[in-house]
Amino acid sequence: INGAGLVTANTVDLNAATGIGDTTSLELAASNISADNTTSGKIDIDNTLSGSITVSTLTTLAGGNILFDQSGTGSVSFTTVSTGTSAVEGQSDITLTNTAGSLTVGTSITALGLGNIILTTITSGDVILTGTTTAAGDQITITSAGTINGAGLVTASIVDLNAATGIGDNTSLELAASNISADNTTSGKIDIDNTLGSAVTVSSLTTLLGGNILFDQAGTGNVSFTTVSTGASVTPAELESDITLTSDHSSLTVGTSITALGLGNIILTTITSGDVILTGTTTAAGDQITITSAGTINGAGLVTANTVDLNAA
Repeated sequence: INGAGLVTANTVDLNAATGIGDTTSLELAASNISADNTTSGKIDIDNTLSGSITVSTLTTLAGGNILFDQSGTGSVSFTTVSTGTSAVEGQSDITLTNTAGSLTVGTSITALGLGNIILTTITSGDVILTGTTTAAGDQITITSAGTINGAGLVTASIVDLNAATGIGDNTSLELAASNISADNTTSGKIDIDNTLGSAVTVSSLTTLLGGNILFDQAGTGNVSFTTVSTGASVTPAELESDITLTSDHSSLTVGTSITALGLGNIILTTITSGDVILTGTTTAAGDQITITSAGTINGAGLVTANTVDLNAA
């Protein structure tokens, strides 16, 4: 199914063998959409209708990519989106975009093989992770013009989260990933739980203007934090700019730097087992650092604070 002619209806149901918009993206104005390839091929759809949009299914097989752009104003919810297995980079990818409204993962978004998933809101709108988002063999990138929230499990080798004003700020995010970054460009809290049972690298956790950061490595793998930072609010206050990093069952390493500005505190904890390893700097110059280890605390990284409280087994 191909062509740039506008398709207008309340409900549009598209079914093909080997492609939907695979040579010319389809132009729709619809509030209820499904598009499914039974064999293979790309799906590429632009929807211009404003209002609340439900995309019930977008499915393809054998390495086909899926691209959906909600360019009309209003929210869009995706119930089930999936691509089939491919061992080739650049195949089985899923790219879902809303220009000016929220984007919700309903039941599941799944890219098999080496498929990546990219979810984006551009000028406004939150990303809401109600269902599961899975690219177990590759990368998930979520970029929100507002916030990213929701308890739906996000599973990938690499998870890259980017928001303006909050990541897990009202519902903590649930991840299963080995490489994680999460960055607020303006303000807001970051709250992430990671359940992966192997070694985890958190390359960056950053926020500004008094936002707090909470990260819990609930899986059994060691966790290393490269760069973690909070910015001070205009008028610094207690309970702002705090950093709380926890490993439930294994070691916790400060890689390059952990920095809490303003009156931010830093709390580093290993609970049932695991050492705390201070390779890089840990800085809360305006307040307190508390480190509690189920094993030992070691490392040559400078620890700077008004108050430092160290507790080890």
